[in-house]
Amino acid sequence: MKKAHFIGLILGLVLMFLGPSVGVALTVRAMVRAFNATAQSGKADAQRLAQEVSSAMTATAAGMAVGAVGLLVVILALILFFADRRARRRLQAEARLLPFEPGGNGPVRP
Repeated sequence: MKKAHFIGLILGLVLMFLGPSVGVALTVRAMVRAFNATAQSGKADAQRLAQEVSSAMTATAAGMAVGAVGLLVVILALILFFADRRARRRLQAEARLLPFEPGGNGPVRP
């Protein structure tokens, strides 16, 4: 595996797993903040609660978007890896078909 394919695969996996995890953590934090604000005021303020829930959902969406980007990076890295491997195997097969001079001096040139 080429170094670029490996780096792309690792970067994509990190984004794919950490993005949603950070999004969930931020969502939980925003929801706790929303309910703490409601508990401290002693009365339900629907507008403020809606704003806090909105920020929580924004964090969730951002985490999912980062995870989706990570998935796309992983898919692209795998496509490039298999395309490169196929091209390398094709070149190796063609090199085996070339006639070689006896004595091992390389392929016969016309």
